[in-house]
Amino acid sequence: MRIGIVTFHGADNYGSVLQAYALSRYLRTLGHEVDIIDYYFEHDYRQYQLFRTYRYKAHAASFVSDLVSFAPHYKRKKNFAAFRKQFLPMTHHRASTIDELRELNDQYDGFICGSDQIWNLDCTDGVNAAFFLEFAEKGKRKVAYAPSMGSYALREEDKSAIGQSLDSFDAISVRESSMISLLAELVPQQKIAHVLDPTLLLTADDYRKGLTVTEKNQHYIFLYILGGTKAYAGIIEQAKRLAQQRNAALFYIFDNNNGIFRLHGRDYSGCSPREFVSLIASADYVLTNSFHATVFSILFHKDFTAFSRGNSSGRITELLDSLGLGERFYTKQGGLLGHMDSYEAADRALDKQREVSRQFIRDALNGRMVRETEWMNRED
Repeated sequence: MRIGIVTFHGADNYGSVLQAYALSRYLRTLGHEVDIIDYYFEHDYRQYQLFRTYRYKAHAASFVSDLVSFAPHYKRKKNFAAFRKQFLPMTHHRASTIDELRELNDQYDGFICGSDQIWNLDCTDGVNAAFFLEFAEKGKRKVAYAPSMGSYALREEDKSAIGQSLDSFDAISVRESSMISLLAELVPQQKIAHVLDPTLLLTADDYRKGLTVTEKNQHYIFLYILGGTKAYAGIIEQAKRLAQQRNAALFYIFDNNNGIFRLHGRDYSGCSPREFVSLIASADYVLTNSFHATVFSILFHKDFTAFSRGNSSGRITELLDSLGLGERFYTKQGGLLGHMDSYEAADRALDKQREVSRQFIRDALNGRMVRETEWMNRED
């Protein structure tokens, strides 16, 4: 089958690009011909511009932040472009409108939307028809694999539009279990599956081979913070102390260094997605508020602590709890956690969930009815 994927592949965001890589790679292992459709969506991608001029009038400090971060962000932009060219099977022509997407129907047997927060209407500035595959002609398979709505609360008019869009899907799955009851109300005739983020469809060995991940011969703590650093000053201090206690270096990526922190360590904020995975694979310890950094910490059996990022923490805690790793989430009472004695139980739980998620994809593309009992009643 020839499949076109619509997702957030163009964001200079590690999780966005790596989930696109993982889904396309897994589909190819099934023998499908796969393209990631180069759909350009400015509303979300503009936040990754080197100079976010649209913010300056309301947030004057953004200009200072952009100046301070220019060098690593420029390096990151170049590295992400190189990664997409080497590892993402993208279409040769960019589409930016529904009409341009409709022209692709002759090239594909079916389309998949997902993963990432493509159904978060804050990110998409309302219901975006492209991410609900409304351009797909009748007879084309339409599958949703692990899209997320983030923390967005739907309005009544949103619910009506989404319900109409989803009614024509052949199979629907979501990344967060909290979405199941909501979508079940909107499209009661559809069976909504709960599946893994695409990055978890692959194993650590898959990444070692597919991305030629190389492990560094050095002892270091890896700190990755999404959001402004001011809010995480306490975590940063704990990371510094941990590095001193272990006589290890401190490597870090700050997504938005609005605290202008200067650490005695190495800043990797401009690194490529492949090096990002390598940094986690080789770390002695990982501290992060990122869902995908948590994912790769688990895949590579790292000692790690995940910490809160406000309303975005639910997917981290849901994943950790489903694998019996809930204690790896930071609380002030518990502090940073020590060595992981064993990943054996977590691996068993992950293997089970991975097979369920892979089976969903196989059934969805082969046209077999998705069995409600198989998806809805599994242990999470």
